Amino acid sequence: MEYSTGQVARVMGVHANTVRMYEQEGFIAPARRLENGYRRFDDEHLVQFFIARRAFRAEILQNGLRKDAVCIVRAAGARKYGKAHELCTAYIKKLSDESRKADDAAHIAERLLAGDAVPDAGRAVRFLKRKEAALELGVSIDVLHNWEANGLLSVKRSKNGYRIYAPEDMDRLRVICALRCANYSIASILRLMVALDRGMCANVGDVLDARGQDDDVVRACDHLREAIASAMQDAQEILMLIEQARVLAAKKAYS
Repeated sequence: MEYSTGQVARVMGVHANTVRMYEQEGFIAPARRLENGYRRFDDEHLVQFFIARRAFRAEILQNGLRKDAVCIVRAAGARKYGKAHELCTAYIKKLSDESRKADDAAHIAERLLAGDAVPDAGRAVRFLKRKEAALELGVSIDVLHNWEANGLLSVKRSKNGYRIYAPEDMDRLRVICALRCANYSIASILRLMVALDRGMCANVGDVLDARGQDDDVVRACDHLREAIASAMQDAQEILMLIEQARVLAAKKAYS
């Protein structure tokens, strides 16, 4: 079955210009053109459109996840479904890693708010160099430098001058990561960190002043975990849609 641009737009609940833009950007395969230049889309295009819509509604933008989602969509739009499946599988693993980090950050945030700066019993005490800390957090060295330059963290140096990150520094950085992923600004996180350091953080929501009076650092982590869970569900659906598009493409090839 074939569809006009307007029909696809109505099915997807978007403007006709969005359909054209998706084609121009390579998010869906080029449409068949009639002699008068009008586009004609088919069921494979609809599935490709669903893949793009699922991928782009994810709220998780950190650590290259948005770029990964775009790569999945472009691979499907180019009918490279094997590649799209491979990329989506890697994307799901990355989301799983982010989920684990968000869980850790929520636990650490609760400890910090309770005034507990002592590492968990049994946790190995490790001092990391900047490159090692960045790798463990899943951020770049430049990001760490930026956070330090903006006063979010003060890091000690070893005798040979290298920055070393103690367990409590890593705890603080995990909370900062979670808050940045939850779209808090550097300025609001700095206010929170200063208040925590001074023991003045009676109401975290008031200090952050970014998502409303009822929000707090733990809820920010919870929001992140909910967003990751939603993205994971969408990614699983994308895998099924990729297979559906592959089947439709194969049918067209043999028809």
